Amino acid sequence: MPYQTTGLTDRTRRALKGASSRESRSLDSTVEKNPELGSIPSGGNLREIIANARKKSGLNDDDAMSLALEEVKLFREGR
Repeated sequence: MPYQTTGLTDRTRRALKGASSRESRSLDSTVEKNPELGSIPSGGNLREIIANARKKSGLNDDDAMSLALEEVKLFREGR
């Protein structure tokens, strides 16, 4: 599955990446296995959420990617 955007802080993301590396697991697997991250959907549920969002958006893959990149750019610029 391609990259997924989540609401993790940089600190939490770094901690998860470190745990993934130590446990020789993917970041997705580490997130799914940690109950304290209950607010983050599990892999199966996340796939459903993404599929539903794609269907509801009415955007093709290229338009969705363009929109996502523009939103990230605006967010990073502080808008």
